Amino acid sequence: MKLKSLIIKNFRSYKGEHRISFSDITTIIGKNDAGKSTLLDALGIFFEHPLLKNFGYSDYCVDASDEELIIGCEFEELPEKLIIDTSAETTLDNEYLLNSNNNLEILRVYTNKGESLSNAKIYVRAMHPSHEDCNNLLCLKISDLKKVANQHNITPPDNSTIKSQWRHIIWNHFANDLNIIDRILPLDKEDGKSIYDALKDYFPIFALFRADRSSSDEDSEAQDPLKIAILSAINEVQDELETIKNKVQEKALEVANATLSKLHDFDSSLAAELRPEFKSEPKWDSLFKLTLKNDNNISINKRGSGVRRLVLFSFFRAEVERISKANSQRNIIYAIEEPETAQHPDMQHTVIETLSSMSYSPNTQIILTTHVPQLASFVPIDSIRFVSTNDNGEKSVTEGDKMKFNMLEEIVNDLGILPSLGARVAVCVEGKHDIDFLLNINTLLINAGYDIVNLSKEKSVALIGMGGSSLKDWVDRQYLLNFGIPEIHIYDSDSGSDKQLQYADYAKKINQRTDGSRAFLTKKREMENYIHPEAIKIAYDTLYHTECCIEIDDTTDVEAYICENIGKPKKRQIKEFLNKECTKYLTVEMLKEINAFEEIMEWFLYISKIARLAPHCPY
Repeated sequence: MKLKSLIIKNFRSYKGEHRISFSDITTIIGKNDAGKSTLLDALGIFFEHPLLKNFGYSDYCVDASDEELIIGCEFEELPEKLIIDTSAETTLDNEYLLNSNNNLEILRVYTNKGESLSNAKIYVRAMHPSHEDCNNLLCLKISDLKKVANQHNITPPDNSTIKSQWRHIIWNHFANDLNIIDRILPLDKEDGKSIYDALKDYFPIFALFRADRSSSDEDSEAQDPLKIAILSAINEVQDELETIKNKVQEKALEVANATLSKLHDFDSSLAAELRPEFKSEPKWDSLFKLTLKNDNNISINKRGSGVRRLVLFSFFRAEVERISKANSQRNIIYAIEEPETAQHPDMQHTVIETLSSMSYSPNTQIILTTHVPQLASFVPIDSIRFVSTNDNGEKSVTEGDKMKFNMLEEIVNDLGILPSLGARVAVCVEGKHDIDFLLNINTLLINAGYDIVNLSKEKSVALIGMGGSSLKDWVDRQYLLNFGIPEIHIYDSDSGSDKQLQYADYAKKINQRTDGSRAFLTKKREMENYIHPEAIKIAYDTLYHTECCIEIDDTTDVEAYICENIGKPKKRQIKEFLNKECTKYLTVEMLKEINAFEEIMEWFLYISKIARLAPHCPY
């Protein structure tokens, strides 16, 4: 199962009901105390994470108009078959457990203030029969299901010991009169609880990495994997340890016998035998305590906070992956608060890139929170969730692809753009994938000896993913003018599509400025058309061990082509795969072969010229 959305109602500062969607990687942005961590905590409560055991009265929204608090999750990519009672396979569809979106939606409901987590009422929201004779079959025991069948003269199923078969024959009997409607069904009563307990085994594993956690080798994320390593080692030398135990007992017996002989000197009737016995088996794992040191014999606890946090996060990942291997059918949700904490800006970028690459794994979702806008620029705009509060104190969570009109301005006002980077020029593209493309092509050209600015290292250049759907707002509202730096915009021409030259007017506005700003429209359809087919082929052969034939030209919709003809990676990740992975296999000769070299060099030469002249430019 994969997390589709979180449903919360009257939880902390979130008054009323909110539904927040999630993707392979989701970045929750907002200023301090906006309510970002609250969303992760809600997920932690739903998945019964040990860090969220103290949930209670103080977590109810003080402004709520009623006392009902709801925390729920909607899941997609559901198992085709599963076992929810006894050992018989069934499907969620056959059990009428899917909502109107054909997803599984589970709700934890708290109706009295002060209730503990264990007292949550569990419900499933589903399109379910409402006929009075078969509207509550999920909660019935076999004996009760038999009564319903007998009342309506329904022939028993082939296997009368399987509840799901009884439910199916009863529903089939009323097939023409089930009256399927959207219902909230209890799963905490009678046999409904066993269904929920079975469903939990299919839920994703939720792993939470706090921003305010301790950063030492005593932290549980460091100790747990080390303890696992110790236990594994102990299991491998169990025979040797058994020999040691027997040897200790033997030596202890010798001492006991010597003591007994001396005791007989006083009174031979005091004891006939002294036999040593272990009161309990030796706890070998408790005898070993590991600490972490580098090759200079320096403990992790003496290293900088940024290094300690990276090491602890690596242990966190190792432990979660260990648990995942033991539960191979379950997805993993990594929820990481403020990954930028204690990290240098260069390392912040690396951390986000690493987490983003983790989301490629088919069973992995990444959820991040941050109040640093640059980090949000490294992820797809449609993965961003902007948490804000209006003048009435009401919370809203806006999805990236719905950020229009004043939304970007609000983000600028709340978080700022380019804070403390010392940037002298802004290179503006449509999104994260275009940034990946520029960075990799830039590295290729520098390694080939061309004298252009290094976008990966040069702090005078800021790369900004503006989001194609919101680009109009960036241009019309001139968000970046307040920073007094030239802007270089590179837009897709969308040549050959029904959106051809849709950004031409915006480019014209940029080119009318007199501060050195300039806009380029690509001669090819979009950035992906500048990737030679051979580079794409090599990437697939290398990463997927799949030979493929790529036939694309300047106007091909490359994403759609890959989706239709190859089918991997997942559709939502194809652009990232092309711009981040395939570009690594490009060569200057390949760029020249597809008539891309001169155009790309024009971009970088102009960026370099402005970066080296600013701020003593305008022209």
